[in-house]
Amino acid sequence: MSKKASQEDFENFVKEVAHVISIMGADVMKMQTIMYNLLDEMGKVEKPSCVSCKETLLIPIVQNVDRSDVCPNCGENIYGDEQTTFESWDEGITIGGEEE
Repeated sequence: MSKKASQEDFENFVKEVAHVISIMGADVMKMQTIMYNLLDEMGKVEKPSCVSCKETLLIPIVQNVDRSDVCPNCGENIYGDEQTTFESWDEGITIGGEEE
């Protein structure tokens, strides 16, 4: 025996599921805000600005958590194509090979 759900029952089900998902999303956002604020107070957050899109990012500095150089906003390297090394800095060479 199979029962067919009416269109109205199905629409109510979809609305309830969407409501539950939105409540869960709000809770996750609250927890994320608490976590990043706590890490920031502890000095465990790096706040670089992406060189491509200028978005300020919050990167947690936590042991055993991988850090990515890829910007979640634009997909480019946060720090640019290459970073200036200490040797280049000492020689007055900046990114792009130009000497200052």
